[in-house]
Amino acid sequence: MRVVQVGAFRELVVVERPDRTLTPGEVRIDVTFCGICGTDLHMRKVVRPGAVFGHEFAGTVREIGHEVTGWSAGDTVAVLPYTNCGQCPFCRVGNETQCLNGGHNGRVLGVHMPGGYADTAIVDSGSLYPLPDSMPPQHGAFTEPVAVSVRAAATVADLDPQEPVLVIGAGPIGVLTGVALRAQGSQNVVILEQNPARAKIAENLGFNTVVDEDPTSSLNVLGARDPIAVIECAGSANATNTALKLLRRQGRLVLVGLPMKRSEIDIDTLIMKEIHVNGAAGYTRADFGRAIALLASGVIPVGSMVTGVVSLDNAEEAFNELSAAETTHMKILIQPSAR
Repeated sequence: MRVVQVGAFRELVVVERPDRTLTPGEVRIDVTFCGICGTDLHMRKVVRPGAVFGHEFAGTVREIGHEVTGWSAGDTVAVLPYTNCGQCPFCRVGNETQCLNGGHNGRVLGVHMPGGYADTAIVDSGSLYPLPDSMPPQHGAFTEPVAVSVRAAATVADLDPQEPVLVIGAGPIGVLTGVALRAQGSQNVVILEQNPARAKIAENLGFNTVVDEDPTSSLNVLGARDPIAVIECAGSANATNTALKLLRRQGRLVLVGLPMKRSEIDIDTLIMKEIHVNGAAGYTRADFGRAIALLASGVIPVGSMVTGVVSLDNAEEAFNELSAAETTHMKILIQPSAR
């Protein structure tokens, strides 16, 4: 099979790898589409050569191993990229992201194990979720990022729908978080983004967008000054401090974006304004199921968000385009079968 791996000089190269035999409980799938995540862009600077990225993928079951039940060749599936023990105190109450023996800190496909930048991928059968036959193939690759956004939106689900909520970052997670907020009833969602091309995509999806470096006046015009909640999806200390500045007193800050370096934030403002801070780490299995339901409902604008589809051979070029400060891309998918 062909895979895209990180080369000795951090470049992405296509190589042939032999198919290995399945162990009990495993399933081999043909990858249909795999999303390129911002985390992938950052990780290639630090992972060991030979790593195979891809944690946002879907495919078709090709082969099932011993002790696998409930699945057959030809089934269309999305893949939850992490495993959890199911037994620890967190798993037992549905908080699998905090699993003491796995979860997001354990064995994750595309991070600790070969992921979806490949013709085929081997996954644990417990990580498979069925996709409706009516769902377009590209939509399946959005299950993982939509699940992230579902969890982020759920952290402010108890707020008045009329209260202004600000999302910082109009990358895929930020835009999908805005969509998830609207789906759960929020009627005053504003997205702040420095990249004009991404801000325009968000605007075309019906969001009020702000591109000002000092957004206070624009938020005032939009009726969203002093938002009750800010969901930070950019993953930077600057964005977090902007959130603290903009939030009303006793507002809620939800941190979704993962900074790639240690951050310094304005603790004085956080304390004096009595800001409530929540982390939103990935998603639970329930969130993953909700993401599929949202995709099946048609409310996720996948067609408007996919700005490129590339083959395995063009993964390096896609990474370079997405890494550019002024990129015009929102989401690029890898389609292994494309040549």
